[in-house]
Amino acid sequence: MTISGVYGIVHRRTGRVYVGSSSDVFKRWWQHTNTLNHGRHHAHGLQELWLESGVSAFTFVVLESCAIEDLPIREQEWLDSFDAPLNASRFAACPSLDPQVAEKGAAKRRGRKRP
Repeated sequence: MTISGVYGIVHRRTGRVYVGSSSDVFKRWWQHTNTLNHGRHHAHGLQELWLESGVSAFTFVVLESCAIEDLPIREQEWLDSFDAPLNASRFAACPSLDPQVAEKGAAKRRGRKRP
């Protein structure tokens, strides 16, 4: 089964969440798990908690299923709804997004007409 939508990776003890979106949520979770297990995840806060607590301390949840074209908008709205998402970076101009994540998203949207 393929689900397109916004997802969260929740650290149960702290309640902190990494928010992402994908056209295939389950495949994306596998990719996150793989990079986290190898210590190569781009979200440093998530990586630190993962190494400290292990996989069993996290819950993967689908926050919302939506159309692929709505993913960037819906992801940003979910990011804005959390006080301190694990995507956050002290170096980001926008506190909700890690600069690398923000640039990837912006690159995908360049040249597209906004609704």
